[in-house]
Amino acid sequence: MNFTPGFHLTPCSQHTGIVGTTSGTLWYVNWEDKTSIRLVGGHPDVVNDIAFSSGDTFAVAVDDGSLRLWNYDPLEQAVQFQVVSTSCTCAAFRPSDSTCISAGYGDGTVRTFNLSSVAMVCKMAPHSQAVTFLRYSQNGQVLVTGDTGGLASIINSETGLVMRVISDHKKSAAAVTSLDFSTLSPHWLLATADRRLSVWAADWEADTNKMIAWLAFPAPAFTPSGDPLDKQNVSSLPPSLALFSPLERDIIIYTGYGLLQQILFYNFKSRETVRKLDLAHWATSLDVIPNSNLIVLGSHDRLVTIMDYTSGSFQDYVAHADEISHVRYWEKRNVVCSGSGSSLALWNVKV
Repeated sequence: MNFTPGFHLTPCSQHTGIVGTTSGTLWYVNWEDKTSIRLVGGHPDVVNDIAFSSGDTFAVAVDDGSLRLWNYDPLEQAVQFQVVSTSCTCAAFRPSDSTCISAGYGDGTVRTFNLSSVAMVCKMAPHSQAVTFLRYSQNGQVLVTGDTGGLASIINSETGLVMRVISDHKKSAAAVTSLDFSTLSPHWLLATADRRLSVWAADWEADTNKMIAWLAFPAPAFTPSGDPLDKQNVSSLPPSLALFSPLERDIIIYTGYGLLQQILFYNFKSRETVRKLDLAHWATSLDVIPNSNLIVLGSHDRLVTIMDYTSGSFQDYVAHADEISHVRYWEKRNVVCSGSGSSLALWNVKV
């Protein structure tokens, strides 16, 4: 929501009114008592990321530099952390701790906040460029971040110290577009906008990481609009999106710009594509609904698509006025959240 400045006096009294602000809020104001109550909260700028906790809270990273925490029921804003002169680009809750959240920013910093004390507990500067992705390991001990130049940092989430810098993707200077940790094995993956993907075997206790797979997906020599492809400027292409399958061990679900509009299921152990699903549109976001065997996708065509994980049959839904930038599944509430511009939509999953 985005409201313009001004106010409206209710017809029953000249002492009360409703005020809309440029920060996306509506307030009930009593001029005589000099009191106010916030009625509605919203987002005044582009939503860059959505993160769900293990409890009843979700977070929204907004381009105006704010990290906004919302309660699910009732659906209202609970807390806001504001950083000036930069954008909040991504966010992630620490697993099994709904009071701890980390956020990445356009100035290359990462901040960790405690929701119980409503305070910042740690500030790190692992990057010199904007942070584009941020994910916790399954045990919450490690935080992995990626930036617009393809650099990734492995950070001790307790101390804030950088344990290792992954520079294998930096040569192409393409932004990190996906980071994911497997729930079925000790692996994590990193994908960049130039359609390159690496898989790593990690032993966090021993502080070791070993690359076990390097993938480069082919693309035609022209863009979707038919213009010659500029390999130095891949940000305008459909993003490279990758997730570990929560249903099949050693399987990566990948989609990105290529010869065909497809989702690929790739086994990184046997090094082969085991299945393909055709898409009607280039995907801009991707997630999996494991308890229903479904894949959810967003597209430039304003569509939220629910697809069967195995057969590829699908259903399109429309709720936004612009391209879908994010789709996220919240297992705790069994809902899908889609984002477009400054708006969010929550979808109940009923299968």
